[in-house]
Formats: sequence, structure tokens, C-alpha cells
Amino acid sequence: MSNGILVITDSHYGWNRSKADSLQNSVNETIEVIKSLGYNEPDKIILLGDIFDFWRSDIDTIFNNFIDDIKYILDNKDNIIYIYGNHDIYLTKIFNKNEIKLLPHIIYNGVYFSHGFIDEIYYGFNKLDLETYKRIAYILSTSRKGIKTLLSKVWYEYKLVSEKVGHNLPDEELCNLLHILALKYGRSVIGHFHRYMLVSLDRINNSIAVSLAPHCNGFTYYLYKNKIIEINTNKSYERVINLRTSITP
Repeated sequence: MSNGILVITDSHYGWNRSKADSLQNSVNETIEVIKSLGYNEPDKIILLGDIFDFWRSDIDTIFNNFIDDIKYILDNKDNIIYIYGNHDIYLTKIFNKNEIKLLPHIIYNGVYFSHGFIDEIYYGFNKLDLETYKRIAYILSTSRKGIKTLLSKVWYEYKLVSEKVGHNLPDEELCNLLHILALKYGRSVIGHFHRYMLVSLDRINNSIAVSLAPHCNGFTYYLYKNKIIEINTNKSYERVINLRTSITP
């Protein structure tokens, strides 16, 4: 991990984000902060899913308002790893592998990166199976605006009342999921849950899993050696988490 990795998750461009917002600007601003802290410019950018929100925005709206960001991703595909989330899985239907390969997860430089919704399903924290969940995601992504709004309300009420998954997963269960990932992969980073939570199991072997706060709330992350630098652009502060000395909250 020579110059580190910039990680952005859950931007949700298209939902509560104006056309003036820009992924490229966010990346450039974060890199300037990283350099001002004395670190080198990152080698790699990992987009950790839900960068665009096809569930709550029309496909045409996203491509009209954020086409420059999509071009930026395609133009920099050699330096960007795109891991899809549940809200932008529709991109797997649009981009072919020659344009950019969207991944469900990856182990990169010894760290497991995943958006988190697949892990939530795989380890039993969501009662739906993966194929059913994907079908729901595609339906929500491709529906017309009025139907999309109705289906989204039904989906979120269903989650809130009966499933308690995703954003509604209780802290205790999210902590349990992070424990599982830490034990399996050693070092893991996920998004999806819109909450910052850190679990460290073994300081000697550096077993750790982190759930990152969302970019739509102003958070970006820089992974360098054994550190995670959290940058909150809205509040103008940086927090450094040392992976070798972190403890379970």
C-alpha cells in the first residue's frame, strides 16, 4: 500500500444531491487535504458502492446531471476500483467489462473491501436471498418515477417493520457482522449502513473490520499502511484511526 487508497462510499448522487455536486471535485478536494496532512497522493481510488442512487432517481436524471462524473470514472478506470452497491447495481447492466468492471467485492493489498449489502445477505442478517434482492434492486432502478416512489416507500416500510436490515440494522447486529468479517478476512472495510463503527478483535494479528460513514454526509477515507484517515469535509476535521491500536467500541 505504497501511497495509500482513497475510499468513497454511499455518495448517493441523484438523491438529495444537486447537479452542482461532483464526484471529481470531491476526489480532488480530498486529495488536497491528504497532501496537506503530509501524505502522498493515493495510488488507487475505491468507490465502495451506492455512488449513484438509481432507486430514488430516474436513470435519465442521473445520466443528465452526473454524466461528467461517469465519464471521469471511465476515463480513470485504471486507477479506480468500482465495487457496486444495492443502489447502483444497475450500472452492471450498462457498462460492459471493456469500459469498467464493477465488482461485488475485492481483496486489495490485504484488505477485504465490500459495499456490505451482499455480506448482510450472505451471513444471514437479511432474510432475502441474493437473487431476490437483486431483482428488487433492478425493479426499483428501472421503474418510472411515480412507481419508483411508491415501490421505495413500500420497500423501506417493509425493512423498517419486519427486516431491520441496511440502515435499520441494530448496532449490535452490525457489530456481529463486523466481527464475522474481521475473523474471516483479517482486515475488512464496508459501507452501506451509513454508520461509522469499528471492531478490532486481535491487536497482534491486526484483525479489524470497519463500517464507514457515508460520503453524502461529508465523509471520505484514506487508507495508508496501518492507518485510516477519516476526513469530514462538512465539519473540516480529520480523525486518524491506527489499525494496530484500535479497540472494540
